[in-house]
Amino acid sequence: MLPCILMLLDFTAGESVTPTGPAIEEGYYLTKQEAAIEYGSTWKHPLVSLTCLFSQELAATWATQPAAVTEFLGVTRHRSAGLLQGVVKARVLANVTAAGVAGAVLGVQYSIDSGVTWTWLDGTAGATTTGAPNVGISSTGVQAGAWAALVAGAKVDVWLRLIGASGNGIASPAFGNIYLETRSY
Repeated sequence: MLPCILMLLDFTAGESVTPTGPAIEEGYYLTKQEAAIEYGSTWKHPLVSLTCLFSQELAATWATQPAAVTEFLGVTRHRSAGLLQGVVKARVLANVTAAGVAGAVLGVQYSIDSGVTWTWLDGTAGATTTGAPNVGISSTGVQAGAWAALVAGAKVDVWLRLIGASGNGIASPAFGNIYLETRSY
């Protein structure tokens, strides 16, 4: 598996901050909890960021994707921690290399209790297949889901998981990189 990379974009109008700890390079500051860039004489949080949820050199096939909300590829190893403080909206981007059935989606859920319970970032209950953000996977190519507003409960230090829903138990979609794109406006 290739490393997941956090890309930071458009800091010009972000919130001014005072970072603590070492800079990763002159003018850049990044820790597990915070990212900032020096813009002029001030530090700014990013307005938009991409977090890699899944990355693999070869496409990963989800054999017989089920209809129920199911953790990506049926395993828990793709979970990651994230700090969503200041995030207003999010969407899922996926490189679909083999299409799923019509209506099938990938989505992102969060947990504040170390994975005991899961909720969609928009506040929809975890087992519900219509939560957001999600992205349709019935077409190949890079797919972008709609922006979804985050519920207040998700705007803290959370665990994130990638899920699939609304498969038919027959189709086997395949994927390249999958990202969660967030923005603070």
